[in-house]
Amino acid sequence: MITPTPLLLRRTFLFIQLGLLSLGLTLGAIAAPPAAPAVNQDVARETLAPANTSVYTIEVVADRPEGLYKSGETATFKIRLLGDGKPVVGETVSYLLQGEKFFRSSGTLSSAVEPATVPVKLDGPGFVLCEVSFRPKGDGKNEVRAAAGVGADPLALRAATPEPADFDAFWTAQKAELAKVPLKELERVEVPIADAAKSALVVQYDVKVDCAGGVPVSGYLTLPRNAKPKSLPIILSYHGAGVSSSRPQVDRAAKGFLCMDVNAHGIVNGKSQEFYDTLRAGGLREYYMWGNKSRDTAYFRGMFLRVLRSLEYMKSLPEWDGKNVIVSGGSQGGAQALVAAGLDPQVTYCSAAAPWLCNFTGVTEGSVPPSWPGFIKMNGQQVATPDEAKALAYFDPALMAKRIKAECGVSVGYQDRACPPASVYVAYNNIPGKKQIYDCPLDTHKGPSIYQKCNDALSKYLEQLKAATPAN
Repeated sequence: MITPTPLLLRRTFLFIQLGLLSLGLTLGAIAAPPAAPAVNQDVARETLAPANTSVYTIEVVADRPEGLYKSGETATFKIRLLGDGKPVVGETVSYLLQGEKFFRSSGTLSSAVEPATVPVKLDGPGFVLCEVSFRPKGDGKNEVRAAAGVGADPLALRAATPEPADFDAFWTAQKAELAKVPLKELERVEVPIADAAKSALVVQYDVKVDCAGGVPVSGYLTLPRNAKPKSLPIILSYHGAGVSSSRPQVDRAAKGFLCMDVNAHGIVNGKSQEFYDTLRAGGLREYYMWGNKSRDTAYFRGMFLRVLRSLEYMKSLPEWDGKNVIVSGGSQGGAQALVAAGLDPQVTYCSAAAPWLCNFTGVTEGSVPPSWPGFIKMNGQQVATPDEAKALAYFDPALMAKRIKAECGVSVGYQDRACPPASVYVAYNNIPGKKQIYDCPLDTHKGPSIYQKCNDALSKYLEQLKAATPAN
């Protein structure tokens, strides 16, 4: 909960957004991330230039660039409207603040030469998103927007509701169903590599592997030519939300890795963008909402079975070194990576950038914003879709995270509306072993830091792994 001081009541709720951003991280527990590379490194901005008017900019700044506070501390926030880089006076700026425990506040303030300052006491763990907007006079369509997020004691965040009592039994049963389908390649077709120098080093295949659920594992398998048996670490990469072809992993394979980029839907690879756009708008439209009233029909059941089968397949290849299994992905791919690591104890490293789907039930406890696209609907503070709330708990990566044996790298964006920071921290806090989180206070779901930081950490891990591995 956030307690505003009297100064807040008139014009400073906009700062509550920032104040909530500073909701109370324990500074000794989490290192402040480096400032984002921008002209003003502490400011989140969005600009717009309507015809015949100035270019307006909104600045939203917390008094701590890292946006982290302890519970009970007071944060001070500053908001300012600029036109052509200069302060704008006397215009109305709107704000919306949303945070944990159903916190929501909105209001307006009048812009001035100096930024408005608002002290906010942060009473407990969680995050707050502050969205600020300004609509120029005479412009009924265009709107300038900016946002900021803050966190308080995020390492204290936990899942909103208990996990299902039969969570492990359910996944044991799913593995048994998968085992009934023999591990068998259905297809392996070599895919030419255009770069002649890389083609001399690496071979790539479009593969399909039989799987439970009626849809095969589909992906690009890439490895060094003439690789010796038991010589290569595995890298499995998983896709974010959407519909697309698998992507080549030529560069990593050339460095001595056994790579597979797994198609999220088990569909054909290598088609035109129009082909995948048509699928996204038609046959796979809103696939993530399919069958969510039951754990037996939810779309994620089939997706996660393919994750398990992709692991089994890669470990069956003679080139695997028998020791190292790395999984990675961002957003939906980050969710799949956490699931892979949670369900397979042989995974040794997991890279999950802004993982999606975590803490599905957080919305029932007032976590705002809820994970996109709103899997569980609320009627005020009451659950309006109880069947979905019950079923989706079995596919929550935050619960899978409790079972992870691997080392993990996770990233989080404080302005991320698709994968809200509280949901990511719940998953991160559940990981029992060696781990590192990369905080990105200025990032939305588009990044860029949330993806770059995880990728950099993964690259460093791979370099160290290869350096420690004797040449074959």
